[in-house]
Amino acid sequence: MDAVPQYPLYGSTFNVYSISPLYHGRSQLLLDASLRSHARRLRNVLKGDTLRGVHIGVAATDNAIANLGPLESCTWDLIGDEASWEETHASDEHDEMSDDLAPGGKPISPEVTRGIHIQLQYLQTTHTGLLLRNPASKPPPNGFTSMPLLLLRMPQPVREVVLEYLTTTFDTRISPLKFRSEFLLSSLESLLAHITDHESPETIPDIVKPLQIQLAFPQFTQYVKHIDITIARDDLHEFVCRGQQLNAGSNAPLTTALELYLSSHLALDTKYIRSGISKAICGLFALSSEGKLKLFAPAPRSSDTSEDERDTLSPSASQLFMRDFYSRLVSEASTPLQLLSSTIPGAKAKEPSRPAPRRKREATTDVENGAKQRRPQARVQDDELADANDAHTVRSTNTPARLSVPVDPPPPYELHDPARSQRAGSQPGPA
Repeated sequence: MDAVPQYPLYGSTFNVYSISPLYHGRSQLLLDASLRSHARRLRNVLKGDTLRGVHIGVAATDNAIANLGPLESCTWDLIGDEASWEETHASDEHDEMSDDLAPGGKPISPEVTRGIHIQLQYLQTTHTGLLLRNPASKPPPNGFTSMPLLLLRMPQPVREVVLEYLTTTFDTRISPLKFRSEFLLSSLESLLAHITDHESPETIPDIVKPLQIQLAFPQFTQYVKHIDITIARDDLHEFVCRGQQLNAGSNAPLTTALELYLSSHLALDTKYIRSGISKAICGLFALSSEGKLKLFAPAPRSSDTSEDERDTLSPSASQLFMRDFYSRLVSEASTPLQLLSSTIPGAKAKEPSRPAPRRKREATTDVENGAKQRRPQARVQDDELADANDAHTVRSTNTPARLSVPVDPPPPYELHDPARSQRAGSQPGPA
């Protein structure tokens, strides 16, 4: 029996993107005929084929893509969850049991599929792309298909071609997904919560490798860019217990204990800890705020039962966490509001903020104060302009505090400057 290939989501480092809903009009994107059509069009672009004497690709002009070798195949297939993946890639003996099933197992329904699996098979390597969604989420309007999470594992020249194809074909916007510090911390807390659950027979050392956290603050200093923190798997349980003792009602014991430890030993403010996490690496995932993601296959619940009885066992703590993490990951990719304002018709863009009007300066004269006031030489020109506008501003009766444009040009400066008028009156006239 051939071994089932690993689920494409695991074991590879992906570049993570957030993508707005794909527009395909009246045609259905998730049908086999539509997927084959897009696979053929993308293959033509990557191979640099010629159609009726017109060059429609980039391979001949891009040396980096030409150095990858010939593109043997390009496929777009529907992808389900882990259970459907194992069923689809069952052994050959299972495929021979029914002639109605195509090679590879039962086809996946578009209603329950997680997304589209893109494979680019070159001579020496295979590049992968995943368009993912949550099947339980609310469907988009007619003519659109929402798959907000895009994962690509391919070199940059090929990645740019795939991104350009998706953008121009489906009229969509794609932006790199930068993981927030809150998302990294909540992912760690969720993993520890599943492991420390009273129904889970697994322990933290069984699943979590040494926990690595990177605390970055490049905006505060140019000498220390980041601090790498490593917590051994045996000490991680003590961190969680200490955090629960410090705050019994908190659902983030690791964050609470980490804040106390770093503030006591490194004198770091807690706000840097909660907002400055840039990397989180453990036994099941590796996340980076730069838009990098790597997931590892969760181990099933260990048991001494037979293979048939093992299918009826409840999922392990790591499997339950991975299901929850997938939903949270898709939700995180759907969060950016700038995608909605730039792609959905009728969305109102945020108006640029206007500068506040200049506050009117109170009118005080040297005659009222009984003393002469000398102004700095550098501000004479600005003050003269302000005095002219203040003296000849037309105000509305309903809004007395609102400034408007003067209707008449200002008179000569000597007529309304008391200081100059006094100096002119004190000079003796001609004999």
